[in-house]
Amino acid sequence: PVGVYRCNGQCLKDGNASDVPEEINTIRSNGGAFYTNIVTAAPDFTETELCTQVPGRGLVLKCQTSSRSDFDGMPDVVEEYIFEADKCGFTKLVWGTTPAPVFTCSIRCERSQ
Repeated sequence: PVGVYRCNGQCLKDGNASDVPEEINTIRSNGGAFYTNIVTAAPDFTETELCTQVPGRGLVLKCQTSSRSDFDGMPDVVEEYIFEADKCGFTKLVWGTTPAPVFTCSIRCERSQ
């Protein structure tokens, strides 16, 4: 899954769905089943997600956000990446409580590099 992906999707907050600004996800291997994803979006948003591969489920990564540029402290955000068989893209499902309000997202990512 190592590569650069261009992503778009929607989030649900306070009962309202809204579009997610385009983001770039750059996934790199940390060896073994571990990965780091650096998320960037305009104007100055960055997020770091630490991931591990889920055994026995095809190519699925479970991730925990370790830092976000829009939140001080430890964010409570988890992600699951479900890759397509050809590894050209994935769907990122997101659940979080920080920054408030509680939110869930479905984001589609396509390999760009």
